[in-house]
Amino acid sequence: IRSAKIIWQAAQSKLHAEEQLAILKQRIYTKRLPSSFNILDHSIDNVEHLLKQSIINRDKSATLSFRRLKTIAQFKYDIMTLEMTTVEEIIRSHVNIIADEKKKLIASAGGQVPVPKSLVQIMNAIAARQSNMAQRSQCILKKKLSVFDDAPMATNMTGAVGANIVQSFKTGLTNNCISYSDQRTKDFFTAIENLLRRLYTTSLPSKLLARTQYEYRLIRNTRHHIKKSNIIIRPTDKSKVLHLGSVHDYHRKALQYMSETNAYNEITSGINPCQNHLQMVLTLIDPMLKNKDINLQLWKQYMRPNAATIELAHLYFIPKPHKIGTPLRPIVSSIKAAATGVSHFLDILLRPMFNQVTKATTFINGIDFVR
Repeated sequence: IRSAKIIWQAAQSKLHAEEQLAILKQRIYTKRLPSSFNILDHSIDNVEHLLKQSIINRDKSATLSFRRLKTIAQFKYDIMTLEMTTVEEIIRSHVNIIADEKKKLIASAGGQVPVPKSLVQIMNAIAARQSNMAQRSQCILKKKLSVFDDAPMATNMTGAVGANIVQSFKTGLTNNCISYSDQRTKDFFTAIENLLRRLYTTSLPSKLLARTQYEYRLIRNTRHHIKKSNIIIRPTDKSKVLHLGSVHDYHRKALQYMSETNAYNEITSGINPCQNHLQMVLTLIDPMLKNKDINLQLWKQYMRPNAATIELAHLYFIPKPHKIGTPLRPIVSSIKAAATGVSHFLDILLRPMFNQVTKATTFINGIDFVR
């Protein structure tokens, strides 16, 4: 009985340590460090205060600030790694304790073959309880890890938001003739990424968290009511307001327009013909390239579709509530279609001739008409 208690206690401690280890790994994976780590950003050095002094050159200050943030980030990672190593050692120690106690139990039989029935029953009881403890621990761990499931990873966050920010900065640097390869530029972009990560992993203040949760519930309830009521929300034509309409009415008007124009087909097979369109364009252009009717460089620069980014041209509608009956304005989105590049190139070639021929009857705007 004493050995059984020791084994169960060691098994419980082992499962608790494994739970800690799993949470630590998940924190590192999702870049969500414990809130207690936030104090390291401002309390372990005096560099942040020193860098605010105006005597230091701005560029040098930015470089030193980046090095400081990088050092703190590495320190946090090292602490987490050390903690994981410690927990792993604790797990191994508990495993050894369990193995030793089981050996003692078997040795208590004095080498009898077969092992006494009473000892077998004790071993089975120990194993059964260990199994139940493991199952319960898995359920608890799954619940604790679920906190991380709905939260987007910091890497994704910085990838989505950070990409737009970095692109804006790059545009500004290009406009000011500053190279991306400059070390200060690299340090700046890295500092931006670190800042986003720190802001994303820092816990929100209680008031802001409550406001965020309220707005999340509001959006979720709104989506539920929209889906339940068969309502469609669309931006309106020639205004910035939104229009709420019936899904059935919207669908009826769309089908009516498609039937009247007979220019569109609804895909009912579930097969996207985008790749077929790509092959049609390539098949049409290939003989011209071989005969050198089309310059290869012009083809690559202006016309060649990108197989990785092409999309099927599609028809959508926006409502016109300022008119009786709220008709729909049809719009064809073909900016990423396979033939768009060829179309743009032909427009470049033919537009000057077209404008010249139709100059007498074509007006660009009201001012052109008056002239």
